[in-house]
Amino acid sequence: ACAFGTAVSSSIINNTGQNVREGGNVTLKCLAEGKPKPTITWTRLSDNHIVTMPIVNIRRHDSKAYRCTAYNGIGMPATKEVSIDVQYSVEATGRGRNVTVAGGVAPMFTCPVDGNPKPNIEWYNEKTGVKVSSGKQLEARESGCYTCVASNSLGTSVNISQCLIVERCQRFNTSLV
Repeated sequence: ACAFGTAVSSSIINNTGQNVREGGNVTLKCLAEGKPKPTITWTRLSDNHIVTMPIVNIRRHDSKAYRCTAYNGIGMPATKEVSIDVQYSVEATGRGRNVTVAGGVAPMFTCPVDGNPKPNIEWYNEKTGVKVSSGKQLEARESGCYTCVASNSLGTSVNISQCLIVERCQRFNTSLV
């Protein structure tokens, strides 16, 4: 006796995106059903490259969208997209630069760092250790070196130093002749 099953096109039941730490391994899951059982294919959307699971030693450039395609040869393939968020600790992307500003002007400090999740950045006066609030207008007596401390939830931090010279404001007497 022969048994014949009903052909059913593919459908995706569930798929999940993932957060993964850089250097780790990740396996994207895509559950699909159909008769006959569908074949699952993963594609990286940025370059249409077919990806095999698991993705080993994942890197930050792998933070991309991926497509799960389920196809059993009947009807149209079923597709769903999912994203991988590769997280990494804070690292310096440059060096601090010295800045000269006029007194009473808020200096534009830049802390050249990168990280995912986005780093939290705080500035401290190197001499006093006092935290400096962003947007604060500084006076000449506050000239000195400041350190940015950048950290994210992965627990590492980067310290970058910048020196700031705050010039005294010059007052000019003007008279009409």
